[in-house]
This record gives sequence, structure tokens and C-alpha cells, in this order.
Amino acid sequence: MISSVIIDPDYGTINKLESLLLNNCPNLEVRGSASDLQHLDYCLINLKPDLAFVHISFANVPIFCVLEHSMELVFLSEAKPSTSSITPSVTVRHLHLHKPIQTSELIRVVSHAHYRVNARKERKENLRLIENLVKFHPQREIIGIPIIEGYEFIAVEAIIRCEGLQKCTRITTKENGSFVSSYNLGEFRRLLEPYGFFITHRSFLINLQHIKRYHKEGTIVMTDDSIIPLARRRKEEFLKHIRKI
Repeated sequence: MISSVIIDPDYGTINKLESLLLNNCPNLEVRGSASDLQHLDYCLINLKPDLAFVHISFANVPIFCVLEHSMELVFLSEAKPSTSSITPSVTVRHLHLHKPIQTSELIRVVSHAHYRVNARKERKENLRLIENLVKFHPQREIIGIPIIEGYEFIAVEAIIRCEGLQKCTRITTKENGSFVSSYNLGEFRRLLEPYGFFITHRSFLINLQHIKRYHKEGTIVMTDDSIIPLARRRKEEFLKHIRKI
């Protein structure tokens, strides 16, 4: 069951949409509604819905910029939005419903939203699990890295580098070669920087203990002989770090 709220200046739309959801979407619960800015904050912050149906006239309200990463949004409009008519805060990646709301279209959009909500929850839970899987051992730190089949448990000290591959990351180790994780480089940066890892470039996170050679023109040779680029803007901070090694 996913929770939702409806935000629309027209009470008729709120009542009709709530009725359609009740009769056609049994896995969705409507927790509340709002027709003006005064009640909008209450709906979004206090009720904490997984999904919000929002009239496009409210799209530029600042609170959505803060909360859109914690909930899914379905924008309601008087007509099917075109790319040219989308407001700055609404992108084509958002889900849309146009009035008059058709039952078949509502079911399709809710099904898509349900998938997104569950994926968001799973991702959040996996991140929490990853952080809990960092265990202290007398000699080394062990980390659980999510892969397609489950988790790969390796010593942090064995990781040579992480390379961003769009939304995935390739992990290269000194013992087990390389493998690909479904998590992006930013998440590994947050997790591994406390263990002496350094982001040299937007696509590379390296273990400073595995540096073999540094070239002043802006490249780093690792212990596996891989050559890693060092962004010019990262050079000064990099030199500060290696002086501490």
C-alpha cells in the first residue's frame, strides 16, 4: 500500500480523483487533500505521502524542490503537456495526468508511480543496509557492495579504484579483479572517503594507499598499472592528501 495526497485548486477534481482512486486503485490510499497553499505544506510535510497528485499551477512552489527526492509527483493539467509548455520545475521525467481524467490513463500512471515508489523505498533500504554492513575487524574493514546477484564482501584496503559508469560503478580490487555494482559513484564516494579514498575526477574514486606514481601533467598510476586522470581543479587538494600518506 502506498500513501498519497491530492493538491488541486478545484474541489470537484479532488473529489473525482479520490473517487476514481478508491474504485480503481486498491493498493493506493488517499491520506488528504489541499486546494490552496495554506494547506499544501501540511499535506506534504505532516502526512508524508509516497505520492502526490499536484495541479501544475503549484509546480513552482519551493517546497517541491525540497521534497521531490522523498516522494513521487504526478502533475495534473488541463491538457496533455507538451515539452515546450512544461514549467521550469517540471521535467519530462515526471508523471502527468490531464483533465478530464480517464480511468485507463489513471490506472496506467498509478501503476508506474507504484513501481517508482517501491524502487525508491528499496534503494533507500539498500543504502541503509550498505552502511550497516561496514564492519570493524582488528586488521581490516569489510564492506558489502551491492551487485546484481546480491552483495560482494571485500576488504576496503583491497579496493584500488572505483570508476563511474553512468548510473553504475566498476570496482577494481587487488585480489578479485573488477566487478560492477548497481550503485553510482557518488554513493561510493560518500561511503569510502572516510577510509582514505579520493575523487580525482568526476568518474574516478581512488584508494590513496594504492598510488604507484604521480605525473605532474595530471595523471596518476595505480598499483594495477591503470592510469587515472586528475582534474586540474582537484590537483591542489590531491597534493595535500598525498603529503599525509
